[in-house]
Amino acid sequence: MYEVKLLVENERAVRLDKLENVSKRFKALENAANTTASALDRSRRGHLSYVNLTYLQDTANNRIKERDLAERFEIVAKEARRVALVPLDGGFGAHILSFFLSTLMFKKHGLVEGDDLESVLSRTGHYLKTGDLDTAVRELNQLQGWPKVLAFDWLEAARRHLESKQAMEVLETEIILNSLVEAS
Repeated sequence: MYEVKLLVENERAVRLDKLENVSKRFKALENAANTTASALDRSRRGHLSYVNLTYLQDTANNRIKERDLAERFEIVAKEARRVALVPLDGGFGAHILSFFLSTLMFKKHGLVEGDDLESVLSRTGHYLKTGDLDTAVRELNQLQGWPKVLAFDWLEAARRHLESKQAMEVLETEIILNSLVEAS
């Protein structure tokens, strides 16, 4: 009876040892799987950011450039000056009168004070020449009446340009941060 008990105990010990071995292997496999899953997740996020950035850059190639916006602004400013004196409910005569009187008005240059059309156009032009499109949009957005109606499309194009530029900067920053996290 003692020998049977000893045999059973030995067999149990061998089986427990094998189970412990299997358990250790499963733990090691689980750790490896977690490490691999974490690395794959980081890689997927990095790739997704890269794909988004590539898409935005392709979109950016099709968007209006700042120099094109500056050229369009000159056209908008010229037309805005022509209708500067027309009230919103003005008729044909008011448009003709405003057109002729606009030729007599003096253009302002640089950062001038005032809320009149010429001051706003002058400051907007200055900001465009210095490359500050955001401030130029804010400045031109102050227009009222027919000049603002004429500038609406330009303002929308400039806003779209600024939005895509900002989105690209955010994605570039995210990619850089992800690469720094992976490197450390």
